[in-house]
Amino acid sequence: MTALEELKAARQLIEQGWCKGVFAQNNHYLPVDCKSEEACRFCALGALRRVSYWFDLRSEQALAEALGTHKIGEWNDDPARTKEDVLAVYDKAIAAAVHN
Repeated sequence: MTALEELKAARQLIEQGWCKGVFAQNNHYLPVDCKSEEACRFCALGALRRVSYWFDLRSEQALAEALGTHKIGEWNDDPARTKEDVLAVYDKAIAAAVHN
């Protein structure tokens, strides 16, 4: 998968379900491995890890550039952060990747 494809796929996962504090959660809001079949909610980084066999640093770099920091996990977990905020950053990263 290209970085653009990974970003689009990860965004779709977050749209379906988002979480904070862990890479992924199951239907009971319990932490699970992001590759688990039970995973249905993902943080910003957990979604990228789910969609790529080998975590592609190009995807993470594109997301970090859109965000303006490499502290993606801390940003995702901020108490004021919303799912809409995360989706907006993914949209920005996707738009930038389309133009590269």
